[in-house]
Amino acid sequence: MNIGQENTGSASRSQDFDLNLAPIVDCFTVLITFMLVSASFLSIGILEASPNTLGQATTSPSAPTETLRMELKIEGVAEIQVSGHSKQLIPIPAKAGTWDQALILQTLQGLKIKYPKIDVLTLSAQNEVEYLHLVHWMENLHPLFQQINLGGF
Repeated sequence: MNIGQENTGSASRSQDFDLNLAPIVDCFTVLITFMLVSASFLSIGILEASPNTLGQATTSPSAPTETLRMELKIEGVAEIQVSGHSKQLIPIPAKAGTWDQALILQTLQGLKIKYPKIDVLTLSAQNEVEYLHLVHWMENLHPLFQQINLGGF
């Protein structure tokens, strides 16, 4: 900070000073670091991705007693899991190195008849499964279920 009179003899004063920004930069550095570290603990468990629920509030009079989950594995194996009052794990083997679409749809239709209150399916996949396959399965399963959630993130 430099406050002084000029040597010209005039009465005007010059007030030149430098603003110390180091404490402000230090404060923001600590805040940004804290936010980045705390954000790493956030994770999404289930993402509502059904096309018919976008922009609409989901209202359900009573929650179903059973939940349905399907996981796609890279080897072409699919696992359908029913949880709730009754617990089942139904593995569906691969057909010609890929998922057996006919058997999967037949199994899900049978479960839909057995548990008519289930309108939601949680679809998940291993990390190696391409997203295009998930979209394909969402399109194929949409006629059976009102809502399809993406899970397993």
